[in-house]
Amino acid sequence: MAAAQAGDFSKKTFKTFLLRVLTQLFTIGAGIIVARSLGPEGKGLYTYAATVLTLLVTLGSGASASVSRQYGRQNKPSGVVYAAMMRFFFVVCLPIAALLAAAAVLTHQPVLLAPAFAFPFAYINQVSVGFSLADGNVGFANVQGLAVSIALAIVAAVLCYGLHLSVGAVLGGWVVVNAAVCVYSLFNISKYARNSGSAAERVQAFREQCSFGFRVTFNQLLGLLNYQVDIFIVLYMLGHAALGRYSIAVGVGMMMWHLSRPLTVTSYSSMTRGTQQEAARMTLLCVRHAILSVGVASIVLAFVGPWLLQLVYGPAFAVAGRALQLLLPGIVAYCTVPFFSQYFTLQLGKPQINTVVIATSTLVCAAVTILLIHQYGIAAGAIGTSVSYTAAFIICTFVFCRQTGVAPGALFAFTGNDLQQYRLLAQWILSGMRSTYVRRGG
Repeated sequence: MAAAQAGDFSKKTFKTFLLRVLTQLFTIGAGIIVARSLGPEGKGLYTYAATVLTLLVTLGSGASASVSRQYGRQNKPSGVVYAAMMRFFFVVCLPIAALLAAAAVLTHQPVLLAPAFAFPFAYINQVSVGFSLADGNVGFANVQGLAVSIALAIVAAVLCYGLHLSVGAVLGGWVVVNAAVCVYSLFNISKYARNSGSAAERVQAFREQCSFGFRVTFNQLLGLLNYQVDIFIVLYMLGHAALGRYSIAVGVGMMMWHLSRPLTVTSYSSMTRGTQQEAARMTLLCVRHAILSVGVASIVLAFVGPWLLQLVYGPAFAVAGRALQLLLPGIVAYCTVPFFSQYFTLQLGKPQINTVVIATSTLVCAAVTILLIHQYGIAAGAIGTSVSYTAAFIICTFVFCRQTGVAPGALFAFTGNDLQQYRLLAQWILSGMRSTYVRRGG
């Protein structure tokens, strides 16, 4: 990677990292507000609704990958891709939202109405980033995520502390926030609606989006089940209050991924437009940086995390500290999997590889959690998650090395080019600080 490219990659990654940190801070802030004002039970219901929406939005993840592939790699006219995307919304997403709303009424679970109403808006927000990421524009995705988290924190504070309302009101505000950001998303991608091609082209693009998108969605759904299967087991076997406590450990542990996930955004264009060799080199680069950043941060969190959780959330959530410590080894291992997944899906066009990896990991997590939950409580979910995430890393490494001919040791061997990323980034940050100091007359 040339010096100019390395510098640009580092800058984009750093900017994305800062915005993701801000996003996560506001998201955590909203969770703290809900936990402290509504207690473990209210936090459990809030987590339940959010988890269901996250599972539904996997449709948006699959469609987003399909949009990026059609527009960025296959060079289809943006208007054709846009029209197919919107047809998918009306034909698939809206009926699913209606079915979930009906299920909420029939099963007397009003909490499910929130994800049912939020899903159409959240889908548009998710799929809309496909165009900008294919163009290498990471700003839109970053601003969109930050806007949602800030608005949610403000709404939660007003409803919980200002008006002293219930979790139902908070979930209603959650729907409104997603709707407002959806308007922004539609405005931002309206420029891609031009050049919509012929009816035959739009139908063909729709069919391709369904075929490829559903395969990616299936993998995303399995991946989220891998993330969330322990949550559902804890909810079913231990109840909402236990879920409220366990969700704190999970949320803080997954926060570590925000140190590495910006790399998936800045490397996205290389995965869709680069050669297999270039994409493989980018994958190696991202994996090494992810292991270093997440590994160091997780070691620190293992020591201070339990104390910090009790301080921030209160004594009622103290048991989450041990669960967090048990989660961290898996968090470090799994921080690498998104980069392998991008390579398998966007570059090779083989999302079925991810299917095998994620399905195996999900089954391992469920089996270990169920086996241990009566003896260890919520800690069983953390143990199952760490074991399954480590298994996923091992399988991905094996398949990637076979596909590329890369030695496994290359995933951990830092090179001079890797270190150059940090040097260029440091120079850019210091240069910006000096410029700011001079402008202010320092």
